[in-house]
Amino acid sequence: MFNKKQVASPSSTGDRGGAFERRVQASRLLAMCLGLPCAGVPTGYSIQKLQFQGRVLGHNTDDLIITSVCARTGENAIVRMQMKRTLTPSSNDFKEAVGLAWLDFVDPSFNKDLDKIQIVFDSSSLGHMKGAQQIVAFARSTLTHDVWKNKVYSKNFSNEKNRKAYDAMESAVKIYDLEAFSDDRFHDFVKSIEFLGESLDSDNDAGTNTQKQLISQQLPSLDKSMVWAKLVVVCVELNGVAGEISLSNLDAFIPELVDDLGIARLLLRAMGTSTENGFLEIRKHEFYQKLQKRLILIGSPVMPTVNPNSSKDKSEFSSQKLSLAISEASKNQALTEQDGVSSTIHATNKGASTIKQFTNDSIGEILDSWFPDHEHNANTNIRFRIQELHCELFAANIQTGELSEERFETTAYAEILVSTGEAPLLERKHKLWVSGHGHDELEVTWQFSFNMSKQKDYFARSKHFSSSFFASNYFREKLNAYEKVLDKVLAGWKPVVRLGMLGKKEERFHNDLGLISNIPRKDELLEMSRRIKVINLILNLAEKNGIHLRFSDAAFDKLLTEELIVTAVQDFVNVCTPYPPNNYRSVAIVQGENWEICMVARNFFIGFQKFQLPKPSVRL
Repeated sequence: MFNKKQVASPSSTGDRGGAFERRVQASRLLAMCLGLPCAGVPTGYSIQKLQFQGRVLGHNTDDLIITSVCARTGENAIVRMQMKRTLTPSSNDFKEAVGLAWLDFVDPSFNKDLDKIQIVFDSSSLGHMKGAQQIVAFARSTLTHDVWKNKVYSKNFSNEKNRKAYDAMESAVKIYDLEAFSDDRFHDFVKSIEFLGESLDSDNDAGTNTQKQLISQQLPSLDKSMVWAKLVVVCVELNGVAGEISLSNLDAFIPELVDDLGIARLLLRAMGTSTENGFLEIRKHEFYQKLQKRLILIGSPVMPTVNPNSSKDKSEFSSQKLSLAISEASKNQALTEQDGVSSTIHATNKGASTIKQFTNDSIGEILDSWFPDHEHNANTNIRFRIQELHCELFAANIQTGELSEERFETTAYAEILVSTGEAPLLERKHKLWVSGHGHDELEVTWQFSFNMSKQKDYFARSKHFSSSFFASNYFREKLNAYEKVLDKVLAGWKPVVRLGMLGKKEERFHNDLGLISNIPRKDELLEMSRRIKVINLILNLAEKNGIHLRFSDAAFDKLLTEELIVTAVQDFVNVCTPYPPNNYRSVAIVQGENWEICMVARNFFIGFQKFQLPKPSVRL
């Protein structure tokens, strides 16, 4: 049996994992301060306290311990978190994280119905960690260990990356506590673990900016960077003393933010309240009077006293609280254009009427499919968020109305703002903002808005390329479709999007289209097209010749033409017969003044590499 993690001094554990760990912790601290949900916390539970460096309390997965409570039942749920900036299933860090998680899982205090274990890593490791994430998904979709293992090892269903991740996890738990191991227990353990990739590696990463945007929306009067920095500093302090924090002792760490956070938390709670008892509880809230004073100072109507027997009072209260919250949030939406999006030109809309574009009604139909049980009140404003909206992109000839047969899907984040009149079933005005992107080799990012004049639509190349290591047939079809759609756009067609409908098996996407009106310049479109053609060519050559070609910056060099790529791969295949050579390096395929690109083959890499050539010595 492997030894448990030993208790270390708080000073040595305080900075373990560095800045990435602190930013992950700060994001959970912000969720607690605002009363927001976060990954791992069950629905209907709210964060009660955070424990930093929890080994001293018996936790092995100990970087952050989140305790949440269900207001209805009083039952607690615990999320144990370990942060590893970089992670692969073959690494010692992976073995340690999984092994220690297993020790927590087999402890009698672990509630298998509610507790979770999270191993969080920077999103740059997503490609390496997809196998581990996939076997967790397989485990959660099976009832028994035998069926799960069959799925993992099925030749045509799974892949080698999944199998290696499974073996690495099984090996780790057996090393740390073999006596507690059984097939069924291992199956239950994997269902309780989560591998999360988060973009929090720097202060400018997407995940960090998302946290700052959230601060801007909920605390519009404060500087978002200042608030975020204070939260990170609090995490540094609490790491150093293995401390804990809850709403009851916030004033000991961030006294200057307690009132603003409390008022924001009350507004968010009010937005989700629809019962008379809920309104009465809001009036008893410790920040209710401070909220009233704040409303008076900004010249907004004060929330009225609610008569629980008066539906009119309840409606007016609901209207005012929602209107205020949305109007404040709308001033600071922070729905700005994504950093790095290339400059755009505005497309003309000649003949746009020949395609059926989104209307106020069609946005309402999409909203109703996602929130079928929501009842709209009169004279209210409310914002709906869809975290993972499936969307279908293709191209349209706006002169003729012809739509391309080639289509590819991406996921997106969407917000729909709804304003109602006196008759909410008849008077509903919708505003939509949706932002989507591809993943791995699908280098596309896009944005579309409806009835929001300040938001720019765009269709551009994502600046973050990563290799998926294994490209499924389904993903290959998406890449090929993306190439064909770009060809259409280069020919004068326009990118369009259809948005997903929830619960519609036969109609996954709404039939109305969103026309993306801003597209990159011609030279940037050509570069997007050139890159996807290189990607598809390399994947096709890899499949045809039975070798695993990897992507690199050198593969996308503009001097490395498709013809040169084909010739270089064929030369390598010829040399590999009957056996591949060790440390293969071809002759120069393209050359510059002091560099050359060659095809190389070494351990775990076959592909193109750029070499700097030594400068010739100068004789005096």
